[in-house]
Amino acid sequence: MYAVSVIRYDSTVREDCSRMSRAPAGDDLSTQPSGELFGAALGIPSTHREKGYFPCAVILSGQIDSDILMRYRIEKWSVVTGVIGMKSSLISTYDFLRDVIGYDLAAFFERNSSTLRVETDAILRTLLAP
Repeated sequence: MYAVSVIRYDSTVREDCSRMSRAPAGDDLSTQPSGELFGAALGIPSTHREKGYFPCAVILSGQIDSDILMRYRIEKWSVVTGVIGMKSSLISTYDFLRDVIGYDLAAFFERNSSTLRVETDAILRTLLAP
């Protein structure tokens, strides 16, 4: 599950944003072809960065393809992933939401897991019924 956003930022947060978006060293994958969805999303920084916006991706799952993650970071996106227990609001979506926003989304999912499971099952059964 992806939530992609572009936020306005000023000089006081640029240093933190820069630390969050550092890409690992290696080949420049931004010159390689990418899927339509990710190619379109990666184009956002070129049109918005000069207007003072910072592209961010909040991923609720820990299952993001490493090539896709690297492409976002090479394009200077801030990406947090759905890994629990990292103890870093610069890496983990759940740590960021708990420490910065003040809401424990991981605890919400734990508290409501049975209800979410039942409701998801009911929706899937309805959608897959002949």
